[in-house]
Amino acid sequence: MLGLPLGQALSMLRFALLLMAWCVVPALLSADALSLSSGFASQGGSVTLRLSLTTSLPAGAGLQWSVVAPQTQVVSVSVIPGPAGQAANKVLQCAGSRCMLTGVNQNPLSSGIVAYVVVTLSPTASGNLAIQLYNPMEALPDGTKGTLSASDAVLSVIPGPTPIRSTTAGRQ
Repeated sequence: MLGLPLGQALSMLRFALLLMAWCVVPALLSADALSLSSGFASQGGSVTLRLSLTTSLPAGAGLQWSVVAPQTQVVSVSVIPGPAGQAANKVLQCAGSRCMLTGVNQNPLSSGIVAYVVVTLSPTASGNLAIQLYNPMEALPDGTKGTLSASDAVLSVIPGPTPIRSTTAGRQ
């Protein structure tokens, strides 16, 4: 190798391979991630939050998650398909708070919005509410389980108008 003694050339080659492994392997082993966007909504109003997938290789072919919201502050939570799921010909099915995005194909999901989460608040909702993604799971195209992390959202409630009371009512 470039006129170097064999021992020194092997040491340099070993160092180069270790450096490549140190740089490349973590990228290949990185977990996919689901993240729910945060947002604002008025008391009694609704807001649509984006559920986004960030993938590495190999990308998952199916996802499962549950959406958990404070029951005293939230009237309903519904989930509708997003463009990344539709592009991979996946079908969204939800039962209660648990949702699955799957298909009868091995098409991998790409990074992007896999679903939209529509949250409707109660008229008495207040403060900052945690909208959580619970028990996320990923199926790889070969049927094995992938590694999937999740990031929750914060939904900030905008208070409604406060009634104004007149202290001079009835006075002239």
